[in-house]
Amino acid sequence: MSKADAVAGAIEKCSQWGATDCKEGLTFKNQCAAVIQADKSLGTRLDTGATKEIALERATASCKKSGSQSCTTIYADCSMPYFERF
Repeated sequence: MSKADAVAGAIEKCSQWGATDCKEGLTFKNQCAAVIQADKSLGTRLDTGATKEIALERATASCKKSGSQSCTTIYADCSMPYFERF
């Protein structure tokens, strides 16, 4: 899947959830990513890591550091591994 296909799919999924201001916030390849929703006025926190757990830990820490009273996981997953032989 190309980056453009991935971004288009994510924006489509976002709009299916009812959002009207969907845009690209983070793209990733050969790693994991997490999206955490902080309190409404504090927005969304995005981060990456070698594992889903590391990405979640980083994004959650960023959310808590912002002073948010709640930090809700919106997305956490890893891309398919890609190996290029040199």
